[in-house]
Amino acid sequence: GMLARIGTPAPSAVVVAEMSVEESQMSESEHSEWSDVEQRVRLPKQRRLSSLSCVEVESVTSAGTVESRPPLTDLRQHSSVRRKGMRTPQEAVRMDAGEDLPMASPERAGDPRAVPVTPYTAVSGVSEQVQEIVMAYHIGPRSAACVAFYLVEEAEICVSTFTESSECDSIKCLINDVQPTELLLSSQLHSDAAQRTREAAESVDGWRIHVNSTSNFDVKSGTLKVLELAEQLDALARLPGRDRLMDREMSARVRLSHVIDLTDATLVKVLGALYGHLQANRIGVELESEAVPVVVNSLRMFALDKLCRLSEDTYRSLQIFQRGVHPSMVKASGDREMGSLFGTMNACKTKTGGKLLRSWFLRPSTDVELIRDRQAGVGYLAAPENGEDLKSVRMYLSKLTDVKRLLRKARTAARLKPQDWSRVEGSCAALGQLHALMSRRSGSASIFESLAATFDSRIPKLGSTVERYCEFAAVTDERPWVVKPYVDDRLDGMKAAYNSLPEVLTEVAQAEMRDLQIPVDVIYRPLLGFLVKVGNRFGQGPPRIIDPSSTDPSVTHTSSTADVTQIDGLVYHFASDGYSHYKSARTTALDRTYGDIYSDIVDVESTVLDELTRQFLQVGPALCTLATLCDELDCVQSLALIARENEFCRPEVLDKQRIISIVDGRHPLVELTTSPFVVNSTHFDSETRTQIVTGANASGKSVYLKQVALIVFLTQIGSFVPAAEATIGVVDQIFTRIMSQESATNQLSIFLMDLQQVTQAVRGATSESLVILDEFGKGTCEVDGIAILCAVCEEFMHRNEASPALIVSTHFHEIARRRLLPQSPYTEYKIMQTLVNDDGNMVYLFQIQDGTATTSSAKFTASAAGLPCFLLDRADEVGRCFANGTAIPPYQTEVSIAREAQNHDIVTEFLDFDADSYGGANVRQWLLNVRAKCAMPTQSART
Repeated sequence: GMLARIGTPAPSAVVVAEMSVEESQMSESEHSEWSDVEQRVRLPKQRRLSSLSCVEVESVTSAGTVESRPPLTDLRQHSSVRRKGMRTPQEAVRMDAGEDLPMASPERAGDPRAVPVTPYTAVSGVSEQVQEIVMAYHIGPRSAACVAFYLVEEAEICVSTFTESSECDSIKCLINDVQPTELLLSSQLHSDAAQRTREAAESVDGWRIHVNSTSNFDVKSGTLKVLELAEQLDALARLPGRDRLMDREMSARVRLSHVIDLTDATLVKVLGALYGHLQANRIGVELESEAVPVVVNSLRMFALDKLCRLSEDTYRSLQIFQRGVHPSMVKASGDREMGSLFGTMNACKTKTGGKLLRSWFLRPSTDVELIRDRQAGVGYLAAPENGEDLKSVRMYLSKLTDVKRLLRKARTAARLKPQDWSRVEGSCAALGQLHALMSRRSGSASIFESLAATFDSRIPKLGSTVERYCEFAAVTDERPWVVKPYVDDRLDGMKAAYNSLPEVLTEVAQAEMRDLQIPVDVIYRPLLGFLVKVGNRFGQGPPRIIDPSSTDPSVTHTSSTADVTQIDGLVYHFASDGYSHYKSARTTALDRTYGDIYSDIVDVESTVLDELTRQFLQVGPALCTLATLCDELDCVQSLALIARENEFCRPEVLDKQRIISIVDGRHPLVELTTSPFVVNSTHFDSETRTQIVTGANASGKSVYLKQVALIVFLTQIGSFVPAAEATIGVVDQIFTRIMSQESATNQLSIFLMDLQQVTQAVRGATSESLVILDEFGKGTCEVDGIAILCAVCEEFMHRNEASPALIVSTHFHEIARRRLLPQSPYTEYKIMQTLVNDDGNMVYLFQIQDGTATTSSAKFTASAAGLPCFLLDRADEVGRCFANGTAIPPYQTEVSIAREAQNHDIVTEFLDFDADSYGGANVRQWLLNVRAKCAMPTQSART
């Protein structure tokens, strides 16, 4: 199985090849070693979690373990802010947290929505750097495998256990889906499995593969690392007084045991190796001080069941994803989705919503309840009478920001910028508006109910606090953080005094000039205080100093440097930019009166900012929960908008029923460029499992095959579909052989790649799968192609009721004409209709009906492509001879025909020549005339 791409079909519905990789067995000593470790750390007796369970716990971590309490100071903040007794917001939250974070509710424990695991690539139209993701993988005894990966941007670890196949299909699909930037493999891994995993990773440029030593995938060291991780996750989630009930290590271990199975040695090895690698390489905190540990906000278990499998070739063939370069020279720096299903369906208002929608496309679900929940939300917002609600939802979502990123930034001791706080304020206000709207519509869909039920009253308070504290209009490069008036009386008084300084300094400067009789300035500089500034003012030359030997004030001399530094009544401090700075009695009095007023204001404002950050971090878990739900709402409204604009219908979804019934189906991409689009219906049930589709070239066979697959795919992501009516029984896998991407690096022929795709379908397809084969066999000679195609079809047909839904298009008309396939009640023959009008031209009707074609009518397609007429005539001639079994005449053009006629005339003239009737000279002249006739024409009109 595979994970759709994180998903395997249910075990009962999977055909698994016999294990060919030698299973590694845990030695008795290792069993004993594991038992000793388990006894030493006093693991609680917990019920072993199923590998297919889906349970999550999300805990906001402190900056480090509780015992170490490393300082988390902002390197950019003013040094005077860190006074004795002051705590950073991170320390305050870690020390004062007073509530436990919510655990996953039992009813949502199996809900894949609770575990959004995404590849985090660029959203359509947005150039974005791919997130760093570190993955660890190992296979234990009896093919029990475990994979864990760390999302650096989200600071989140995702873990899953599953049974690996002999071909390592699951990890291949996980690598292709998650797209990690670093892969950790155990040296204990079997050589065949390691080689297959390496090949899967090396198929993409830019991989860094590390094969860790045995000690890093060890039970003992892994257990210690897992317990360190547990203590970090438990640090902020402890209720007041819990330490009196149990020690911290036991508290963390008990909390973690609700999420993962601590008795699973393979899981402990993988998770410990991953966390140890993160610590050793300081991933995510490379630029922070050594005291700041690796941040892990949450640990999630994700399951591999209830997800539909699609291979990378299937995604490419159906154009679900298709990257392209932006045509604009201005925006040509990044690529975007162009002409793809995802690009068409992605109308999300937030980047995080677009990422989640992409994950839905990467993991179509087989969970009928989940699909119906999504459809309920899409149906409500797509209804014509709810257009205003859809408009409001899109407007509110557009005001949201990525609060998870801001929380991570705040937790890693990075001070938020004013624009960040402005986004927080807007997000809090928008969340309040969304909550009010969802509360009025809570009975319409589960996503509306979740948004209405999980709202935290602290969120609007946080938004109003930010709005009340932050003076965004007054922010400058010198003042990156300004607090509004009436927040702190002491701060208001200090600001009033600071604002009155210009008048005070003017009066003092005038007094100093009266005493010194020279032009001076009185200035204030933070940290230096009040100073008298003497120098080349206004460009009037060097300062003039009163001559002390004269009683006449008008007698002055030009000062030298020595003169300037020896002004009576002033104490020299420093010189800068052609000015000398002094302290006088008046400036010293100002220092005593005002102090370092600017630095004091910055200190107080920094204290207010720290308090605001502390409140933001406290509300962080609630904001993260709401942000996740808003991402889901963004996906729902995106699907609703597309369904509304394109007149999609809501399909009926059935579980464990092999039905695909589509009335007036349309291709969601082709209909955007074709008007009018000709609709076609499709029906599969337990009595009809195979369709053999024939017809002329360019008659719409490939479009029909793709539209069936895309309608099934859209149904299983919870979307409406382009059809008048649709009833879809969920499929566990979709296999296609439509196109193969040729590459000089893979050293495989096109036909061999076609065979690989068909082989995957033959081995993996179940009775609940959908298989699409478009012109398979055309890459080899006709006889071999027909033989292989018939063998594949017979294999599926002989499964009878266990056969997958199979649609085959082909130009091998001998299959139907010579009855090369056995008669079966489960098989239907279909033809794409065409007509030939009175002018001899073909008219494509693009309608499918029962029947078989006898010719592909390639001549009409060639004519439409602009092939010259004389080549079309030659093709007709060769075709007739081939059909009648006669010799094919030589290829002739107008030049060759003219020469043949000329040669015929010359030969006839020679046969009629009578030499006796000519004299010698006459014979010579006759021969010269014949030779002139034998000259070939230099040009010929060739049309």
